[in-house]
Amino acid sequence: MSEQGRPRGDGEDPQERSVADYLHTNPHFFERHLDLLEELRVPHPAGGAVSLIERQVQRLQHENHKIKGKLLQMVENARENERINDRMHGLALALMEADGLDEVAITIDDVFRNDFNADAVALRLLEREGIPAGTNTPRVPVGDPAFAPLYRFVERRKPDCERLNEVERRHLFGEQAGRIASTVVIPLHGSADYGLLVVGSEDADRFHPGQGTLYLERMGELISRALRRHIG
Repeated sequence: MSEQGRPRGDGEDPQERSVADYLHTNPHFFERHLDLLEELRVPHPAGGAVSLIERQVQRLQHENHKIKGKLLQMVENARENERINDRMHGLALALMEADGLDEVAITIDDVFRNDFNADAVALRLLEREGIPAGTNTPRVPVGDPAFAPLYRFVERRKPDCERLNEVERRHLFGEQAGRIASTVVIPLHGSADYGLLVVGSEDADRFHPGQGTLYLERMGELISRALRRHIG
């Protein structure tokens, strides 16, 4: 740092300034005078004084603690990703074994409740040609005004953790709507729009805007492929 760039304190001792300037322009000074590192004492935040070497060791220990914390977090994230991959694999296998549209719907409900700890699951298919007659899977009639506010998610074709209002939650979850505090909406589509899968949680922090949606997109793709086998 230049003479102009170095801050000056009020009433600073010129001799101290000279020492500081010299050390600043000669950073290898202590390599030639290692004995001084043990003799010099510097203030410690907790009180008292320690040598420069001790202070450096403490700083390195602090940095090491921070790095260790980051590594542990990375390990935990990797384990959580592995758990999610295992559940995704289980979902894929279960959907492959489902025989018929109603079994697909039952499989989705079971897997999300039991493996992904969902408190509520709502599958809604848009009424269209190709849906087998007699199916019990909930369908949305064309132009249904009750579903109209939710159609924005169909058009986006991307999972969304947007907070649903009370009317939308009641339409999807019925009497359970009042207990659902957060939701994720997964559009289902192939060559055409199939509908929506909405997963709800009683935990307000479980799903939130800005949350990553990569795994949700893959879930939507798996479920959409399973639906296509039975809808056409």
